[in-house]
Amino acid sequence: TLFRSDELTPLGRILAKLPIEPRLGKMMIMGCIFYVGDAVCTISAATCFPEPFISEGRRLGYVHRNFAGNRFSDHVALLSVFQAWDDARMGGEDAETRFCEHKKLNMSTLRMTWEAKVQLKDILVNAGFPEECLMTQVFNNTGPDNKLDLVISLLAFGVYPNVCYHKEKRKILTTEGRNALIHKSSVNCPFSSQDMKYPSPFFVFGEKIRTRAISAKSMTMVSPLQLLLFASKKVLSDGEMVVLDDWIKLLIKHEAAACITALRAALEALVVEVTKEPEILNQLDAGNEQMLNMIRPISKPSTAGINLSMGNARFGDGPR
Repeated sequence: TLFRSDELTPLGRILAKLPIEPRLGKMMIMGCIFYVGDAVCTISAATCFPEPFISEGRRLGYVHRNFAGNRFSDHVALLSVFQAWDDARMGGEDAETRFCEHKKLNMSTLRMTWEAKVQLKDILVNAGFPEECLMTQVFNNTGPDNKLDLVISLLAFGVYPNVCYHKEKRKILTTEGRNALIHKSSVNCPFSSQDMKYPSPFFVFGEKIRTRAISAKSMTMVSPLQLLLFASKKVLSDGEMVVLDDWIKLLIKHEAAACITALRAALEALVVEVTKEPEILNQLDAGNEQMLNMIRPISKPSTAGINLSMGNARFGDGPR
C-alpha cells in the first residue's frame, strides 16, 4: 500500500481511515464492488464486539441456531439477527426490548455493533463509494441467495488464514493439520450426543480461543471452490490433485483450478482501480463485469456439488 516515494496509495489511504484490520477493510471494498457492502460492514463491525447471543456459557439453543437458516454459519446468523432486530425496533423501544428478551439477545451489543457499522459505511461513502453499493439488503438464509454466497466468499478472504476442516463431533483441523474444537458459542457446535455431518467439511472462522483446548469461534461453512478462489496463498497442482497452502487437497482439473485462481488477481487489480476512482462502480467496463459474473456462480455451493438442504431441520422459534 506504499508508492515508491513512501506515500500511501489510494488503497492504503482508505485502509488507514478504517478502524479495523486492513484485510477486513479490503474485504469491505470488495463488498462494495459486489454491491453487498452493508452486510460486509456489519460482519467487520461485529469483530470488535462480543456475540449478541445470551447463552450463559452453554451451547446455543435453537432460538439462536435458527438464525443461521441452512447455511451452517455464525456470520449468517449474525446478519439474520440484525435484519430481524432492525425490523423489530421500527416498532419503538418497547418492541425492541421485547424482541431481544424473546430471542435472548444482548440489546446493547446490537446497538454498539450497529453504530460501528454506520461509522464504517460513512467512511466509505465519504471516500467516494456510491451509496447504492452500501444499501441494507434482506437475505434468504434458507434458500438459494447468490448475494449471500458472495458475502461468504468475501468472508473467506477477510478471515484468511483461518480455515479449518471438520473431522467428527466438535473436532476440527486448522492450518497445517493442527487439532482444535468448534467453540460452544457457535451455531455449528453439535449437542453432546450428536455427531454432525455438514454438507461441506470446510469452514472459515473469526478467531481461535485457548482455554483447556484450542477452539474456533465465529465459524462459517464454505465450499472448496470458495477456498481456492479467496482463502489460499499457495496453490500447487500435479495435474490431477490441487493442494492449497500445503495441507488442503482438492480433486479438481488443473485447468479449472488455474482459471479460478486467476480470477483473484483480476479482482485484486479491480480493488486498486476502485480505490482510485470509487465512482466507477456505477458503470464498470465490460471486462470487469465479465470477471465479476464468473465469480458469482463459483461462489454458489451447488457449483461445488454441495446440497445445503441436507440435514436442514428447523426447530423452536427462529425467524420465519
